[in-house]
Amino acid sequence: MVFDLDQTLFDRQLAFDRWTDSLNVSHRDRTRLRTLDQNGSGDRLELFAEYGSMKGETIDQRGFVRALVQFIELHRGLVASLQRLRERFHLAVLTNGGTETQHAKLRFLALDQVFSADRIFVSQQIGFSKPDRRAFDRVAAALDTPAHQCLYFGDRVDTDITAARKAGWMACHVRCPADLIVQVNSLGPNFDGVDPIKDSNAEGSLSRSTEGVAHPC
Repeated sequence: MVFDLDQTLFDRQLAFDRWTDSLNVSHRDRTRLRTLDQNGSGDRLELFAEYGSMKGETIDQRGFVRALVQFIELHRGLVASLQRLRERFHLAVLTNGGTETQHAKLRFLALDQVFSADRIFVSQQIGFSKPDRRAFDRVAAALDTPAHQCLYFGDRVDTDITAARKAGWMACHVRCPADLIVQVNSLGPNFDGVDPIKDSNAEGSLSRSTEGVAHPC
């Protein structure tokens, strides 16, 4: 079982919102920053430039991560769920981003105690970013597990769910850690409850992967 990090193992949007709330800027400026951020997929340099114009000070990637991690938190019950899964499955992380940045988040959340270092795969480190199929192929090879036996959990339909299925994996869409807990706790011993059909249609994939499961986010 392989997991995305941001918005899957922790609620990145909530952390970003709390950070912007702490900046002592107007509601309009906070909204502008959130729009530029796009929950982590926006242009980071444009975000930093806008922050500089609002606050009269510069910020870079390292400073941004230091600020953001102060507002991230581990969802209660997630570690217990992951530890139960470790008794039945091999667990790993596949995430886009900088190696230092993503490992800092994992350390802050103490998730480096759940996922061993050789099972944490960051795009900068492995040389491929989702949705590139080679990212998934690299992880499956490193885990010595056939693609059809790999299950990926992620929050983005295009880069996570559709991409994983195109690589021959099973995939399950989640919207936040609370949703992830619901999903993993509903799995049977052989990934029962997850439709293994590979489908390039994002909406079809999404509906099948989450059918009948309530979203608590």
